[in-house]
Amino acid sequence: MRRVAMTASVVVVAALTIGLTQEKPDFSGTWTMVGEAGKRSTTMVVTQSSESMMLEVTAPRKDTVRYVFPLYDGQSANPAPGQDAAPPAAGSVARATWEGAKLVLSIPSPDGARVLRQLWSLVDGNLVITLSEVNQATGAVLRETKQTFKKG
Repeated sequence: MRRVAMTASVVVVAALTIGLTQEKPDFSGTWTMVGEAGKRSTTMVVTQSSESMMLEVTAPRKDTVRYVFPLYDGQSANPAPGQDAAPPAAGSVARATWEGAKLVLSIPSPDGARVLRQLWSLVDGNLVITLSEVNQATGAVLRETKQTFKKG
C-alpha cells in the first residue's frame, strides 16, 4: 500500500512539473488566412515577446487594427471586434491567458453582453484560431468557427 501511495505521488509531481514547464509557442510572423483561391485575404502580423503580443490585422477593404495583449495575467484596452481602428470602448478590457500550449484571447463586445474568445494553437506549422462568441451572462456559446493561417 505504501509503495502504491509513493508511486502515485511521484506521478502527480511529474505531471505537475510537465504542465508547469510546458513551452509556450511563439506565434511571431506574418500570417495569411487560408481562403478561397484568387480572393484577397486577411493578413496578420504578430510580434511576440515573453511579456506581450502585438497583432496588426489587415482585412480586405478595411483599416489595419492593432491589438496588444500582455501574456501573463494581464489585460489591456483594445478596439472591440467590429470597431475597426476606432479607439477602445469604455470598459473594453481584453485578456490573454495560457491553457497549456494554447493561447486564449478574450475580447469583450462594446456592450459587454458577449465575449469573443480566441483559442490559438499551432497545428502542422499553421496557426489555427478557434473563435467562439460567448454570452457573458449565461456562458452559452452563440457561434463557433475555425480560421487557419499559413505563415509567410
